[in-house]
Amino acid sequence: MVRLLIGAVLSSIVLFVWGYLFWVVSPLRFGVLRTIPNEEAVIDALKKNLPETGIYLSPFAEESRFKEDREAAQKELTEKHREEPLVQIIYRKNGVDPMSPATFASGFANMLVASLLIGLLLKLALPGLASYSSRVLFVFVAGVFAAVTIDLSTPIWFHQPWDLPLFNALYHASSWFLAGLVLGAVIRPRS
Repeated sequence: MVRLLIGAVLSSIVLFVWGYLFWVVSPLRFGVLRTIPNEEAVIDALKKNLPETGIYLSPFAEESRFKEDREAAQKELTEKHREEPLVQIIYRKNGVDPMSPATFASGFANMLVASLLIGLLLKLALPGLASYSSRVLFVFVAGVFAAVTIDLSTPIWFHQPWDLPLFNALYHASSWFLAGLVLGAVIRPRS
């Protein structure tokens, strides 16, 4: 249990540093994230037209419309999906401090919980993972699995362009490879 905790903490530190290097230091993000043309006008329109924090989709049918006539609502929604632009807006009515200590603490806590979970899975799989490379590969493959399942499903189901989900998948896979280097060294079979 001690090795699991030590491995999870060390792995979280590696994940945290890698996240900073990947998202802040590296210029790669500029290839997939774009600024909004006419940003001021767009932001003003959002402030005037979106009532509260939330995720907004267009086209999207009102729940009441589905309750009235599900078949007609689905047909109308399908037509709009074929003909109109697809829009997803993640809207936060009041801004946030991106450098808030609470944000960093929450991020680190998320990485710690994730490291504990994969560390626990690694510990359970230890009888079949005698070598260091097999333990690293185990954690890496788990990270790739998560990236494929989560990141790469959004372009399929929500029709997002592929560039950001692929970029996120690269980040997650590389993160768990690095975490695997740490976890594989700390969590190992008893000699």
